[in-house]
Amino acid sequence: MYLRHRQVEKEAVKSLPAPEPGESVREAMDKVTLRWALMDALAQLSEEERQAVTLVKVEGLTHKEAAVVLDEAEGTVRWRVFEALNKMRRLLESEEECVESTMPSS
Repeated sequence: MYLRHRQVEKEAVKSLPAPEPGESVREAMDKVTLRWALMDALAQLSEEERQAVTLVKVEGLTHKEAAVVLDEAEGTVRWRVFEALNKMRRLLESEEECVESTMPSS
């Protein structure tokens, strides 16, 4: 079990992106942390919300194009994207509050 855990850690470290030129290691880690938080927030959405927000905000489709892909009304897609973004915002804000509450005060 321990050896498997160490292997997973090594693979995770290898997959971390190198900092961009002029970017500190801390800035690169902040990007990784944000990426993980966004992935976690996406995973907590319903399948319908996740599909809609991914097509519109990640793939760059218009609401109308996403509606065709999903075989839904455009208004339904707009609503799902709106709801998904609000849920993700709340999840990310609550995660940020949790992190801040565990930080030592200066």
